[in-house]
Amino acid sequence: MAATKQNFSMFAGESKEIIVSVTKENKSKLDLTGSSIKWSFRNVIKTETNGITINDPTNGEFTIYLSPIDTQNLKGIFSHEATVTDAIGNVSKVMTGTIAIN
Repeated sequence: MAATKQNFSMFAGESKEIIVSVTKENKSKLDLTGSSIKWSFRNVIKTETNGITINDPTNGEFTIYLSPIDTQNLKGIFSHEATVTDAIGNVSKVMTGTIAIN
């Protein structure tokens, strides 16, 4: 089940770290061992090769790193989402929300 309304705000052109903790429907942590993660908003896509670090896979924690160029010259409210593909190929949307960029 996706965590909805995961909203945050930031200023255009700043760096930002978003720490995400993924849980199952029963509130236990989702094990991310062997998983891949994709987070996106607008035309920005983050994966483990360019801005996502899985900090604690057994406890379902990862961090998304936004660099200044990701939000440079943007203003407004944008939707974002994260999906996890587990080790056997199951895909789950784990987070949705909005980013308010000032």
